[in-house]
Amino acid sequence: MKGFEICINDAAPIVAMTDSLVTLIISVGYADGDDMHIGGMDSKSNHLIWMNKKMSLGDKIKVRVREIDIASPLHMRYPSDREEMKKEYYKLKKKLEDTSPIPRTLSMTMISRRASERMVLSGTS
Repeated sequence: MKGFEICINDAAPIVAMTDSLVTLIISVGYADGDDMHIGGMDSKSNHLIWMNKKMSLGDKIKVRVREIDIASPLHMRYPSDREEMKKEYYKLKKKLEDTSPIPRTLSMTMISRRASERMVLSGTS
C-alpha cells in the first residue's frame, strides 16, 4: 500500500500506511508552538496516530511517498464516535444558522455542495 516514510533529524524513520487514509500535518506559527502530526484513519473508521511532536527551528524533515508492507507501531488508535460527531455537526449548524450574516435565502444545502459545485458567496449572486 502507499504510505509515508518520514525521517526527522536523522532519527529512525516513521512508516505510516493504512487501508484508507494517512495524513502528515506540519504546523508552524501557532502561539502554542510548531508541531507535526502523523495520523490517519483505517477502513473501520478508527483514528490512527503514529506521532504528535513539537518541532524546533532547524529540524530537518524528509518525507518519501512509497509502497509500504509494514507500518511503524501506532502511538494511539481510537474509534470514531459517529453519533457524537452528528450531534456536534447539528449543534454547530444551528449556531451558524442563528448567528450567520449570510442571508436566510441561502440554504445550508447551497453552502455544502460538493467542491466542484461550490459558489463564492460575496453577498450578491
